[in-house]
Amino acid sequence: MRHTSTFAVAAALLLHAIIACSLAATTMAQDAITKKKALPITVTSPVIHHGAPVPIRHTCSGENVSPALGWRLPDTVKTVASFAVICDDPDAPRGTFCHWVLYNLPADARGLAEALPTTAKLANGARQGLNDMGKLGYFGPCPPPGKV
Repeated sequence: MRHTSTFAVAAALLLHAIIACSLAATTMAQDAITKKKALPITVTSPVIHHGAPVPIRHTCSGENVSPALGWRLPDTVKTVASFAVICDDPDAPRGTFCHWVLYNLPADARGLAEALPTTAKLANGARQGLNDMGKLGYFGPCPPPGKV
């Protein structure tokens, strides 16, 4: 099993904007909820790339630090209350593994720096939840020996 950027893709799919206000945005959010469709948010990372292994620095074999992430909203979304990031790994050996939970990210945030502290509250007011290791903040992929 290769721990590739499925990890990053899962993060991209689970980055959600909590939409508030603006008729177009509210209608779009209501349609998305009613039709169970995700709002299109573009997520990027300077270190994690589709189909490539997660860099060792961001795994338990390395420094186990969180990767930098950035995101962009569609032009039709005018107002956001806050952001949440949930980073799941659906290819983990024992089933889906939650690597990172962040919530209450400020509405004007458009990214996260690399190597965030593993504290309950970040300097920008965002909060971090427990990952599946039972720890606060990010915990990177930890493939079995011999796997990448």
